This record gives sequence, C-alpha cells and structure tokens, in this order.
Amino acid sequence: MDIRKCITALAAAVTIALWPAQSAAAYTRNFSGATVAAQQTFSSSVQNFTSVGDAAEYLRGCIRSRQTNITFGYSVALKSSAQTLDSIFLELFSETGRPDEGDYIRYGLYSYGVSMSGNSSRTVYTLELAYFTNAQQERYVDSAVSSIISKLSLSGKSEYEKIAAIYEYIVSNVKYADDLSDETVYSAYGALANGKAVCQGFAQLFYRLASEAGISSRVVAGTAGGGDHAWNIASINGWYYLLDSTWDSNMGSGAKYFFLKGTSDFDANYSGSNPHKAGVGREGAESFYPDYTSAEFAKLYPIAAKAYSASDKAPSFKRGDINGDSVIDGSDATMALRAYAEISSFGNTRLTGPQRLAADADSDGKTDGSDATVILRYYALASTNPGLTLEDCMKIQP
Repeated sequence: MDIRKCITALAAAVTIALWPAQSAAAYTRNFSGATVAAQQTFSSSVQNFTSVGDAAEYLRGCIRSRQTNITFGYSVALKSSAQTLDSIFLELFSETGRPDEGDYIRYGLYSYGVSMSGNSSRTVYTLELAYFTNAQQERYVDSAVSSIISKLSLSGKSEYEKIAAIYEYIVSNVKYADDLSDETVYSAYGALANGKAVCQGFAQLFYRLASEAGISSRVVAGTAGGGDHAWNIASINGWYYLLDSTWDSNMGSGAKYFFLKGTSDFDANYSGSNPHKAGVGREGAESFYPDYTSAEFAKLYPIAAKAYSASDKAPSFKRGDINGDSVIDGSDATMALRAYAEISSFGNTRLTGPQRLAADADSDGKTDGSDATVILRYYALASTNPGLTLEDCMKIQP
C-alpha cells in the first residue's frame, strides 16, 4: 500500500496524523505545547463530563456525524489533562457493538489536533478532526451496506457462510486503487461508491459488513509486501481467522488464497518477501492504535494456528464467566444483558468470540436475558454451595 504523510499545524495545539503515515516521528506529542492557560474560567455552554465513558460516547456521536471541530469540558486538573484524554480515546475506539463505531471510526479518521486549557479543577479540550469521508458519503455507506446485507441473504446462515459471502462480494466487486489523489480510497465509501480502494478501505468495508452481519471482527494494521498494510480477523466459534481481501482482490477471479487462514499458513500462498506482520501501537498514537502483537490482544482475540476447518474445536472458556476473571457473578450477568440489548439494537455485541461462547450460559446458542438469569441464579446458589458448577445449577429446579 502506498503511504502518505499528513501533518497539520494548529496554533497552541498538537496535531497527529493517524493513518497512513511514514514514520513514528510524525506521532511525537508534546502536550506542554498544547497548554493554553493555567488559570481560566469557562463558558457554561461548553458541555462538561465527569466520566470517561460519557465523554467517549459524546465524541462517538460527533465523529459519526463527521464534526470537524469539537469542544467539551472534563472535570480534571489541567496538569492531568493529557492522561485523561488518552483514557477517553481508549474508550472512544473500543468495540461497542455498533458496526459504525469501533474500528470503523478508528480507520475513518485522517488526522486530529487538540488544544487544552484549564485550571486546577477543569479542562476544556478543543479537537480539530479530519476524515477520509464526509457526512453525506457516510450516509451513502449506510444505505449501501444495508442493501448488500439484504442482497446476500445472510439471515439464518452460519458464521462461516456469512463471512464467505461477504468476502466473496468484496473481492469480486472492489479493485485496488492506484490513484491516491482521491482520499476516499482509504475508506469503505471509496470501495462501495467507486469500486476502488487501498487496503484500509478494503479492511474497513469488511469490518463494517461483518459487524452488520453479527460477526466479531477487527481491522489489524501492520506491514506486508514492503509497506504499511491492513487486513482483518473474524471469529468462527470463538477462534479468529486471518483474511486479506485486498490481496485476494488483486489475484482476480474471486481468489481466496488469504481467506480464513491461521498464523502458520496465512502466507502459505505468498512467494514474495515481507509477509504479513501485525504492528504495535504507533508512537504518540497508542490510544488510537492497539498493540496487535500484545498478549492482551491475543487473549481477547485468539487467532487459530491453521486455516479454518469445520472440525475446529472452540478455544477453552468457562461458560458464564464472560469477563474472564474466573468468577461468575453479577458483573457477568450485566455483560450478558448489555450484549442482549446491543444485539436487539445493532445486531452485534461488543463481546469477543470467546466471550460470546461464555455468554451463552444456558447453552441454547444465543445470548439473551435468560443467560443473565442463569448467571444470577448460579451466583446466588454458589454462595451457599461451594463447588457448585454452572452445569449443576442448570439441573436444579427453580
């Protein structure tokens, strides 16, 4: 993939180019340069937040509507404002269950700039954002994605069948863009409206379609073929498999050489140098790009060693223990209820593949309110019955 470098200077602010980029130097931050005033009072019209979650949710809405200038307050001392902003960004780009959030908005940002002013009790942040697409183009994506999902008739199909249909659609209908003068080639919009995109557009489109179909998927950034690259992982029965629709599109004839592969055979059909290599969080933009090589990422998204097979067994998990803390309690029930609400609203959840398996506490193949009921009942009974298993609890009549 060809790489461009975009650095925009903002007065009394720090600006960071997000993706693509040429060097880590582009991401170096100096928040001291973004401090405008040590003591200042603020207009009451600026919306203020006291929790990271609320601030992140506000920003998600602004980004979905492609606002370019966003100002908000947060109840934190100016000296701690940089760390708080990092926390907000980490939450902002987390998987929420909405197909148009998470990695979709992460890879929809072109660059961002931030200036901060405040006093000992409050900080006001002003963000200047640039995107690869505008609001009208995103409305086009919404309509096109809905039409594609309907056309592919994915309802009732297995995870494998959904992924195969989506992948086939992309590699058969999108071509690699050689002309980078149009910034939309870095987006799902370019892939849908013009049938041309670079790897980022391919990966963003797959993520969006897979998420709309209820598949747990992520965009993975790294290097391949001698340059920066992006591809996907998608979950089947708890395991994640690697996919590169960009490279298969270049092969032509609906090729699937890089379809649902494992870590040991992803590049089995690639004879060139510089195979796929997942990347670490970009220096100065760690809050935007996770470390795809970290143990934490691997725990959340366990990638299979070999290509998908229908005989693959699910990764180990403890049914009912959704958050993976080795205890089945009320917090797991809360996660099950939230997942059920998100499935009802968005057709997807923020749960990873293994978490989805764990969330099916009653083993009926879906996550809903009854799973939360089972978990809460087990939690109550286990407090007076040490050693009781979830399976044993299911056998006890209410």
